[in-house]
Amino acid sequence: EAKSAEFEITPDATLLKQRFAQATSDDVKALILFALARGGEAPYGYVHRLWRTSETLSPRALACVALALHAAKKSDETKAAVERRVKLVKDDPVVVFAIAEIDPTNAILPQARAGLLAKWPATPFDRAMVALAMQSTPDKSAVTAVKVEAGEKVVAEPPGEGTYYL
Repeated sequence: EAKSAEFEITPDATLLKQRFAQATSDDVKALILFALARGGEAPYGYVHRLWRTSETLSPRALACVALALHAAKKSDETKAAVERRVKLVKDDPVVVFAIAEIDPTNAILPQARAGLLAKWPATPFDRAMVALAMQSTPDKSAVTAVKVEAGEKVVAEPPGEGTYYL
């Protein structure tokens, strides 16, 4: 994504791979695999292992696994992951981002995005995920305003189709 925005970067997944090897939680491993998958560096065997144990993962971790499967072009597994618990959780920025990436025409997205904006996440990571989930929104019918930290409101106008950025 940084390259498409014309930033000069030299990807190096070494640190993430080291952190993955040290991680003891499957939720942490899922998040790291999602990050590695964004750069094409996620070993499919590791992603598949987490997928096999997906019933024990949190919805956020399952969303990360779904995104890693999506990056690996495993469409059947990706769809199955979204159909599991992922689509039931509409208030987690990572889950909404996963649905937006994997199934951008999903009927729950406008409501889920509006819900994210209404409660404005507390952590910088979650705010970044909200921005990514909102980045390409073809249907803005459920989104009318964005609450910014200073307490002011920014109205998304004109309503309708288009790409909106936070």
